[in-house]
Amino acid sequence: MWLVLLCAVSLGFKTAAMGLMLNNGVWNGIQWSTYIIMCLSIVFWIAALRCKGITVGVGKVNVSKKGIISAIPICTLLILSRVIYLQKDSVLFPSIAGFLNALILLLGLYFGLRLNAKIEEKASE
Repeated sequence: MWLVLLCAVSLGFKTAAMGLMLNNGVWNGIQWSTYIIMCLSIVFWIAALRCKGITVGVGKVNVSKKGIISAIPICTLLILSRVIYLQKDSVLFPSIAGFLNALILLLGLYFGLRLNAKIEEKASE
């Protein structure tokens, strides 16, 4: 659960940093460090799943309707955080967009994992 939370929080920081970045080294550093944190959390997540005996194919991607439905608001908030910041010059919307993106990803990953666990339980019975 903590890897899911870490991945979601890093996406939230990335959204806020992307919205607030204007030739500023601090926000650029935050944005790249969140990329690194997100990638490392995914690597540790795959390693934790493999320790449990679950093999994860990184090359094969199964895109579902739920995945697309959750990706659309995440991408929209990423773009809008930047556009509205440039128009209004307020740090409020990039911060709210970052929080919403973190919440969307957290709920999507958490309930997606629980749903997959229930499907695997039914399949094993």
